[in-house]
Amino acid sequence: MCRNLDEVIRASTQNPAGIIGLESKIGTLREGWVADIGVFELQEGKYLFDDCFGEKMEGTVKLIPALTIMDGRVWR
Repeated sequence: MCRNLDEVIRASTQNPAGIIGLESKIGTLREGWVADIGVFELQEGKYLFDDCFGEKMEGTVKLIPALTIMDGRVWR
């Protein structure tokens, strides 16, 4: 399970792009690259998270989806 925000971002952008062999086209924000963008609100508090293996981890921040930009259109 990711432990900090940098790891969360990398795990949901660069890492998947590399796994499918598209790291030279997607997975980061760069001029001329294809991008769908998720915008999140960071909320602080006390949270309990579960991963796909049933492991639990306490945290003090969570990301709440605010909007998505896909094909140049904003979705809320």
